[in-house]
Amino acid sequence: MSRYYFSILTEYPKNVISSQVIEYIEFYDKEGINFSIIFLLRLGEYLKGFSELSKHKSNIEKKINGKVFFFPSGKKPGSWFNVFISYVILLIKFRKYKNDEIVLHCRGSVSGLAAEKLKRRRKNITYIYDVRADQAAEYNYYAITKGIPEKERIANLEKDRQIQIGITKNASKIFFVSDVLKDRFVRNCNIEVSKTAVIPCLADHTKFYFNGNLRNKVRKQLKIEDKFVFVYPGGIGYWHYSDTIFEIIGNLMKELENIYFIILTPSVTEAEKLADEKLVKGKYFIESAERDEVAGFLNAADMGVLLRERDPLNEVAAPTKFAEYVMTGLPVLISDFIGDYSQFVKEKNIGLVLKEEDTANSTEIIKEFLLNYNLPSRKEIAETGLANFSKNKYAKIMAESYKSI
Repeated sequence: MSRYYFSILTEYPKNVISSQVIEYIEFYDKEGINFSIIFLLRLGEYLKGFSELSKHKSNIEKKINGKVFFFPSGKKPGSWFNVFISYVILLIKFRKYKNDEIVLHCRGSVSGLAAEKLKRRRKNITYIYDVRADQAAEYNYYAITKGIPEKERIANLEKDRQIQIGITKNASKIFFVSDVLKDRFVRNCNIEVSKTAVIPCLADHTKFYFNGNLRNKVRKQLKIEDKFVFVYPGGIGYWHYSDTIFEIIGNLMKELENIYFIILTPSVTEAEKLADEKLVKGKYFIESAERDEVAGFLNAADMGVLLRERDPLNEVAAPTKFAEYVMTGLPVLISDFIGDYSQFVKEKNIGLVLKEEDTANSTEIIKEFLLNYNLPSRKEIAETGLANFSKNKYAKIMAESYKSI
């Protein structure tokens, strides 16, 4: 049996690939489940970064018991052209393996659709469909933002539903990142619950854990020993609710002298512009941190920020940063509708759940919380995180799913 992780990308986000793909495969290796990887990358990005991709390929192959393959694809990752290109590449790639059982782990609907079509032609192909988000909700959010007419939106949403029904029906297993997302798909696509599993976005326990010495070291380096530090690692833009996050933290800075904000993002220019507009000068730190540096900054902080706009796409989300927060012992400032996590924060008393209707009055609510909160210790929160969001734990569960195919 040969196993391949299959994904289609518009660009190559090194940190995301490391945290959401390579680290998982390393854990599978320990369970005797070996993977090779197939990435399809938009043609322009493929040509522009070819030499860099060769380095990534070499580095990844040193870490896993498998090979890495990069292929060019079309400009639009969700297009039918890319489905066709993916299908053809897979057909050519596996033409010599007619007697070898092949399992594809398909991340996203385009790779899933290509695998579904390939399975119809090649009986030795089976696939796992890895559903990371509600694609229909993402499209609807984008379409409304762009002013696409309602009739067109509804027609496209129904097309997507039919596609999802086909992919999920023929998948051997279906992984979801939250129970909320699973329930939505089961309801909309009439999925057999027995072939589903919920695997939230997780963190590597060997990298993300609470370390008091590391905390003190980074706080001393940043000269924030006497500050209450919020941290946000992630993208900047309307999709990420950045304006509101920066405004909330900026208002807190004006009310409380000791507030400080660490922003870790590849979008440094955009973050600096927003900080100049919303934050108090001298009370924030912005950096495009390397993957291995993130845990140090999380240890140095006092609260992680996970606020989102109310929308069906965020109601099923499972951001990786949540696992990284709690495994480093960070309490979380979180919106009250984010996947399974908002309820988890309430039940475990590991942060502040901010209701949507309280956003306008968030400064007073957060200030009151900071002055009176009574939470578990950093060590206790980290233990809760380890017990619930460790890749090591779920790798064993996922390995059993692969063995059962």
